Amino acid sequence: MKFNLLFKTISLFMLNTSYLFTRAESINECNEIKENWGNYVSQCINDSGKASEITIKGGITQDLINKLATLSELDTLSFVYVPINDELNFRPLRNLTKLHSVSFDNEKRREYDPFRVRNKLLKYFPNLTRLEFYHVIIGKSALDEIGSLTNLKSVEFYKTTFDEDATFHSFKLLSNLKYLVIESYNRTLKRVSTSLNYLTNLETLEIKANGADVAFISHSTLENLQKLRTIDITNDVGLNLKRIGCLTNLVYLRLVCENTTSLPNNIGNLKKLKELSLYGNPIKTIPDTIGDLESLEDLYLADNQIESIPESIGNLAKLKYLNLARNKITSIPSSIGNLSNLQRLSLDGNQIEIIPDSLENLEKLDHLSLENNKIKVIPDSIGNLKKLDHLLLSSNEIESIPESIGNLESLQYISLSYNKVQSVPDSIGNLNNLQYVYLDHNNITSIPESLKNLSSIRVLNTSYNPIKSE
Repeated sequence: MKFNLLFKTISLFMLNTSYLFTRAESINECNEIKENWGNYVSQCINDSGKASEITIKGGITQDLINKLATLSELDTLSFVYVPINDELNFRPLRNLTKLHSVSFDNEKRREYDPFRVRNKLLKYFPNLTRLEFYHVIIGKSALDEIGSLTNLKSVEFYKTTFDEDATFHSFKLLSNLKYLVIESYNRTLKRVSTSLNYLTNLETLEIKANGADVAFISHSTLENLQKLRTIDITNDVGLNLKRIGCLTNLVYLRLVCENTTSLPNNIGNLKKLKELSLYGNPIKTIPDTIGDLESLEDLYLADNQIESIPESIGNLAKLKYLNLARNKITSIPSSIGNLSNLQRLSLDGNQIEIIPDSLENLEKLDHLSLENNKIKVIPDSIGNLKKLDHLLLSSNEIESIPESIGNLESLQYISLSYNKVQSVPDSIGNLNNLQYVYLDHNNITSIPESLKNLSSIRVLNTSYNPIKSE
């Protein structure tokens, strides 16, 4: 009796399982799509039998568009190298209430061959929160359509050709926008207007637009962007940073702008700033207020025309990386020894003559680069940098290496090429972690046995020295 009951229960379970499996098979939308439109659909991802993500590649037909319109759970739709002609009707897609992400990707590996973003297309995606473009051509009308998609949180343009009339004026309506990337191709974008300053929820702004007038950055309405955390701009026209101090929640400020001439005093207002990067400009001075950036961890001001480092730099207690390479700096302030968290210091390509003893206080320093300067003496205090693993002093005027070099127990790489070094101390043999040694182009007459016997050495370059044969 019990056996019969158990048998019936198992049979019923198997029947229900079989039914559910058959039902799932029957509603697997991806199977149907691939079967009928496999030439166009390169990827289809199911979620419980419902298509949630679809990638269309190479082309599209009206019947495929009509089918897409029936996919009630579709969340992400990608067009990869799909030319969209005026005959195609995308109106049915407007009812896809769960469609949140659309991308148009026309990138080819070997050539730039963009497709135009058709007018009266984007308006049929009213519920989008993310929109991406790769290698497209776009004009004012299509941009205005984007401005009507008020649910958008992220818009990204990569290597985009903008028509002469292109403007972001309508973007001021995108009150939910948090992330905006604008990368202009071949100087086609003429102006980034102040309309961006009305995006009060914007958190990240990246602009790569050589030749464009980046007007918004110097306008009084910039202060509206109080949620902005990241600014990343590449532009060769030049930026006027006079109002940058009003963005008090800024965390990352990265600028590659050839004609920016100065850092304003109000830069010191950016108390939350962790990274300041400004390469390749005619900037000559660093304001004293730089020392007020109490959260700063990375400071990159290489390839400018900076002549001096202010003493206030020593106030940057959280600083980890300092790069002032290829400027016109003649001295290092003693206050640099106060940077107790500094790990990497790069001052190559300047006119520095003296390494201050205060550097010995940088207990966390692991990389010191002072190549291409006018340094004559390595101070004995260098030996106190116990965590230093890279020491680069090539192309200076150094005549001797102090015995204290043997105290650099973490040192792995040392470069003293193109100096006037006459001898190498025996203490260098204490460096059991040393792997790469460059002593070429000096006046060295002999190499100590202690260095030759180091088993850790991988490269020992002593070429172009008057070394006497034994």
